[in-house]
Amino acid sequence: MAYLTGMRVVVSETSAKARSIAHMLLGKGSEGPFLASEHNNHLTIKTFITITAERDAAIRECNMALEEHKRAFAERDMAITPAGRRHRRAQRGHLRTRRSHPLAP
Repeated sequence: MAYLTGMRVVVSETSAKARSIAHMLLGKGSEGPFLASEHNNHLTIKTFITITAERDAAIRECNMALEEHKRAFAERDMAITPAGRRHRRAQRGHLRTRRSHPLAP
């Protein structure tokens, strides 16, 4: 969503994104009711803010960081092939038992 300077919006975000936006809003001061509810470790924030140029930049920066984070996780998941996953799973118990064995190197 594109934010326009001077526009009043309701910010409603969840989890990590909400936390970073919350820090940004608390730092810049938000108007109106600031509602933060936590449910099942998901933090949801709802508040009215007037978009200023610096807030817009902060929100854009926040979203870009989140996208970068998502992309990194997606790339990592793509790098783990099913064969590699099976191999790792097969090694798990084997390595654990060897380490716990009294004569293990």
